Amino acid sequence: MSKAREIELKYGQEGFNKLFLIDRKNNLVWKVNRGGGARVGDVSCKSKDTSGYFIVTVDGVHLAAHRVIWIMRHGDIPDGMQVNHIDLCKTNNADSNHEIVAHATNCRRRGPQRKSKTGYGGVHYRKDRDKWRVCTRNEKGERVNLGCYDDLDMANTVVTLYKITLEALFGENFKYLC
Repeated sequence: MSKAREIELKYGQEGFNKLFLIDRKNNLVWKVNRGGGARVGDVSCKSKDTSGYFIVTVDGVHLAAHRVIWIMRHGDIPDGMQVNHIDLCKTNNADSNHEIVAHATNCRRRGPQRKSKTGYGGVHYRKDRDKWRVCTRNEKGERVNLGCYDDLDMANTVVTLYKITLEALFGENFKYLC
């Protein structure tokens, strides 16, 4: 178990609500004076981790602010589950922007990766055919080719509908694409 998870379990909803309050901008604000210069009323999550999420330090351990906020509002996050930012904005910690999902679901819902040249997951350009190729994975994790298309938006529609269909058939927790 990670140190961050240990701290989440140690403090829980009650403990985090004694340490922080959530302001109107959905920032964590200290309720108590802490070591290291943290004072009552200071915004506690000014730093971001390498992935772009706000972090807060509790007992010398960096915690993802969105996870702390979820715990404060809703209680513990079950093992194996993650807090997903629905609008893909890693700094938007509004309650309406968070949902609890399995890791595989979080992977499917993430936006295009930095290395993506098309802006769509599962779609890449085939120079030799002058077409957009759709290639993803099925419910067993096996590679599936869904064809080549002249139009990038059509290719994205195909891969999106495929993923929605798999999720509808097998539930959100099935493993693929991660």
